[in-house]
Amino acid sequence: MMVKEELKKLGLHFILVELGEVEIMETLSPEQTKQLKVNAVLNNFKRRSNLLI
Repeated sequence: MMVKEELKKLGLHFILVELGEVEIMETLSPEQTKQLKVNAVLNNFKRRSNLLI
């Protein structure tokens, strides 16, 4: 699953990855938030608050 791979690349630990929902254990740093947004755009994901859909 692409979402799981992107989270792993950022070193994030996830509890839940389902269609339309991701729950991670950590609080994102500003750099992780920025990188997650970039990766989401590159993979054609849409980001809404703390969810990738």
